[in-house]
Amino acid sequence: MSGFMRTATLALAVLASVSAIAAAPSGAAEKGRPEKTDLVFGIIPTMDYIPVELAIKRGFFKEEGLTVTTRVTPPGSTVPALIGGAIDVSGVNWIATIVAYNRNIPIQVIAEADAGSPGYVTILVKNDSPVRNLNDLVGKKVGAPSAPPGVCDVMVADTMGKPDASTGIAFTSIPVPQMMATLASGGVDAICLPEPLLTPVLQKKEARVVYDPFGSEHEGLPIVSYTVSAEFAKKNPNTVAALQRAIAKAQQLCIDDPNAVREVLPAFVHITPEQAKTVTLPKYVAKADPTRIRRLAEMLGKVGVLEKPVKVPPVGGQ
Repeated sequence: MSGFMRTATLALAVLASVSAIAAAPSGAAEKGRPEKTDLVFGIIPTMDYIPVELAIKRGFFKEEGLTVTTRVTPPGSTVPALIGGAIDVSGVNWIATIVAYNRNIPIQVIAEADAGSPGYVTILVKNDSPVRNLNDLVGKKVGAPSAPPGVCDVMVADTMGKPDASTGIAFTSIPVPQMMATLASGGVDAICLPEPLLTPVLQKKEARVVYDPFGSEHEGLPIVSYTVSAEFAKKNPNTVAALQRAIAKAQQLCIDDPNAVREVLPAFVHITPEQAKTVTLPKYVAKADPTRIRRLAEMLGKVGVLEKPVKVPPVGGQ
């Protein structure tokens, strides 16, 4: 091979290497100094977000060079807040995440937070209500943590074998702390109440259960994703990687030591230490499970929330 050809071949190899590096996904960024160190993390004060609280209290974010503050962000405004830059990272209900991804809203999931366990959220009615099952709820109003589509209405639609918009049950968004008062006053016929407020209600026998969304075939379906905007991920690959490492430590702590979760619950969600000992915890996730996420995505197509085929958002470096 001539000297000219050797030089040309070497140049092409260098160009190919540079192109490969430029094309590497953000998740593949080497561990390095975070591009942005002061972050606002959108949360809701429910047990889904306890790993974030633990990552702050145990210094997991600090170890990665991050200073994280939390901001309570209503479910309906979370994705717009991410896209608009009002918050940097947030937990987002997985149903909202999948809907946003299928509508080509530029978000990127960096980790999976938790999955549903039986008894973690239930539909309740007053003790003297004539409602005994889902069919009895047809024509009735049900308070839920978020407006449809959400965990409560989607799981109900799947159980009933009907499109989400055709169950005949009217789901309406009510802040979780106001749910029991709204039920007691007759503002709604039922509520879809999650932990940790669920256990105190059941212990006091203030209401009774008619449906468990995460019971039987829905057990283990994902609840919350940790998400950033696609623009944030592109500009801050090292920050995203640092977030993923800190969150992974906190998630593993929740799995290995449930008492760590119960210890911080009273201050985080305003329940008593005694109540914290008995609430049902969600299933915290050490690593995202594409199969579980795909099941939920397919359900959204099945009940008509999204048109088939439904696209499944990747998580982190998947």
